[in-house]
Amino acid sequence: MMIDFEKLSVVFVLAILCTLSLGCDEKVNTDDILSKVHMRADSLEDYSYTVHVNSYLNGSNTEKYEYSIIWKKPMFMKGTFQTSNIDSGIEMISNRSMQLIYNPESNIVFKKSLYNTSYDDKLFEPNLYSVFLNETLNGMSASLAGSDIIDGSDAYVLLLNPPINGTETIGEKSKIWVDKNNWMVIRYEIFDKNEDLLFVVRIKNIKINSTIPENHFDFEMPKESTVVVVGEGQLSTELEKMQLEDSRKRVTFEILTPDYVPKGYKLNYTTVSSSMDTQYLSFIYGSFSSPYERVTLVYTNGNNGMHVRETLSERKTSNIDCFEKDVSCIDVNGIEGKMYPVYGGNMKNLEWQSGNITISIISSLNESESKSIAESFS
Repeated sequence: MMIDFEKLSVVFVLAILCTLSLGCDEKVNTDDILSKVHMRADSLEDYSYTVHVNSYLNGSNTEKYEYSIIWKKPMFMKGTFQTSNIDSGIEMISNRSMQLIYNPESNIVFKKSLYNTSYDDKLFEPNLYSVFLNETLNGMSASLAGSDIIDGSDAYVLLLNPPINGTETIGEKSKIWVDKNNWMVIRYEIFDKNEDLLFVVRIKNIKINSTIPENHFDFEMPKESTVVVVGEGQLSTELEKMQLEDSRKRVTFEILTPDYVPKGYKLNYTTVSSSMDTQYLSFIYGSFSSPYERVTLVYTNGNNGMHVRETLSERKTSNIDCFEKDVSCIDVNGIEGKMYPVYGGNMKNLEWQSGNITISIISSLNESESKSIAESFS
């Protein structure tokens, strides 16, 4: 039999190309794809892209966000974060000398010098794509689900499952789409335990290694803006644990406690937070434009926990409607309360208004037990 060495060499070359480029679906595996994703991330000198985030509750699109990110090694970053078309957006800047967070609505600039500062002592991590990648893939097991065309790009689709040991995740399952051309993640979907959609993240207009100049990350301080220099002690977001009587001295409202808690549950500790702690913490906790005081009572029963949260704020209970999926309206001593899943469906929140205080019970308890606790408040 005659062997056509010319054809054989062509087949051999194509096989090598398929292996190197992962362009032939039947030859690819999950480890190859993830390896290429990490190799691409490590090779990035700079990048820019826009991120579109849609969050869902009971199948309805509830919130939309848009981010615009530009990054350059080692610490350069410029980002604009918008929650609506009319919102001018929060700006975040990182360059060689400092990091800044600017809120145009309040005309306040948070400033942190990077001189004589440890690597971990920053306002934020500039390389947001790397953070996103690590948080998305960390602890997850992946499997190849096939290919798809997303926004004109040919992509691999990977299913991500949380570890069997029950490590806490946002949702039970998620998916990522990896661009076959540049090995960047271009879409990310998160699902709850019932496999209902929670979030969709789309990464568009990607440009990589385009030699972005350093002066692109300069920032001109807005006129008449208030500059808040963030000190070392203001970067911690961990709240102090204290006894209930100590918390009573730290807030201006009367802290209510339930007369009934399920058997085995005991009050372990309380925490207090408010918009008066530090302006930076207020920004982090999302209450920058709305003054608030909050106390959280943490009850424990072995490995089980129950958080009772009481908040004095202009913001009242959530605008979730009772007719929405998985939302129950519960009568709490003549006041309408709403119970709905949180943390990917692993726990539920019963929330109601008591005068000018919003009270929430967050636990894995059933509806009957939560209602009994709520009705016993005094």
